[in-house]
Amino acid sequence: MGRIVAIDDVRENLILLDVTLSKMGYEMRIFNNPILALKAVGEIFPDLILLDINKKNKKNLIDQLRDGVTPWPQ
Repeated sequence: MGRIVAIDDVRENLILLDVTLSKMGYEMRIFNNPILALKAVGEIFPDLILLDINKKNKKNLIDQLRDGVTPWPQ
């Protein structure tokens, strides 16, 4: 179907998303660290990214994006 990356610091949320969406046919990649997820996005090229915007590391992710660290094609 499609590739989805889910990023959340709550393990239970990731498991719920992974199990539910995998059963629906999606290829899931789950991360509890947004920086690792950002690096992996360049290899995965997901169709959708689900991000917990209240993450503790949100500032780091936003700073990296602002600094031009985008692993996906420009």
